[in-house]
Amino acid sequence: MKQIKKTKEPQSFSEWKAKANSDWKPAWENLQNPEKVDILEKLIEDQHGICCYCEARISVESAHIEHIVPRSIDIRKRLSFSNLLASCQKETQKGDPLTCGKSRGDWYDKDFYLNPCDENSRKEIIYLLDGNVTVQNKNFKIFIEKINLNIESKKRARSNVIDIFTDLDTSDAQKILDVWLSEKVYHPYISAALTAAKELCGIEY
Repeated sequence: MKQIKKTKEPQSFSEWKAKANSDWKPAWENLQNPEKVDILEKLIEDQHGICCYCEARISVESAHIEHIVPRSIDIRKRLSFSNLLASCQKETQKGDPLTCGKSRGDWYDKDFYLNPCDENSRKEIIYLLDGNVTVQNKNFKIFIEKINLNIESKKRARSNVIDIFTDLDTSDAQKILDVWLSEKVYHPYISAALTAAKELCGIEY
C-alpha cells in the first residue's frame, strides 16, 4: 500500500461541525452533501486518486468513505477526518466478490489492522511478481484475508502492471515511474509497479 499522508479536512466539513448547539449535534447519520462529497473529494486527493487498500483508480462516483476505526466501535471517531479513507467498490452487483472496505465490513483489530496512513503498514505489505499480495509478518495475513486483496480481478490488475516492466531496460522503466509518481493522480496499482521495477529492472524507490 502506498502510504497516505493526510491533509486538513475540508472547510465545509469543519463549518458543518461548528454549527453544533444545544438543539443539534453533528452526527455521521445526518451528514449530507455538499459536505459529504467534499470529504470524499479531499480523501481521494490525499490518496492521489487510488483506493486506500488495493490502489485501484477511484473517483467520487466509484468510491465510498471508509472508517479506519469502524463507526460501530468508536462513536468518538465517526466525524474525525484523520479516521477517514476512500475505498473502492461504492456499488456492487449481486454475486460480485467483495474487496477492500466492502469486504472488511466492521472488522477491526488494532494489533492486526494495517493502517494505510502508517509507514510501517506500507513496509509490511509485499507485492509478488505473480500479482499476489502477502505480508512480512504472518500474523498480518488476517488483514489481507479480511480485505480480500487476492481476488482474481485484483491479481490480474496487478499482473498487468507488472508485465509492463518485463522487457524494459532500466532507463525506460525509470522514465515510466518518474511520470507515474509525479502526476497528481498515481497510476493504479503503483506499489506493484514499484516492486516490478525493483525486481526486474533494479530500480529502488
